[in-house]
Amino acid sequence: MVGALSKALAADGHNVTVITPLYRGIRQKHQTVQETTIAFSLPLGSETVSAKVWSCTPAERITVLFVDQPEFFDPPPFTAKQGVITQTTPPALFFSPKP
Repeated sequence: MVGALSKALAADGHNVTVITPLYRGIRQKHQTVQETTIAFSLPLGSETVSAKVWSCTPAERITVLFVDQPEFFDPPPFTAKQGVITQTTPPALFFSPKP
């Protein structure tokens, strides 16, 4: 849906920017993804989480920004602590508004 909407808006003359997580394998699959100088930090509970931004321009008028935060978007699918296997923190938490 995001891809089709981006293409339709660009075809109508709009400049489109899509922001999405830099999931595992994106850099290998899409060779045009380049690291930018953009970095930022967000408060998350009592901690601060940092991220970098990568980008590519897949079509005229379309820019895709990828948020690189490996702890959220490139973790092993499960972790084991003290013999208990749990799923890692869901990526949506990083993009959720602060309560």
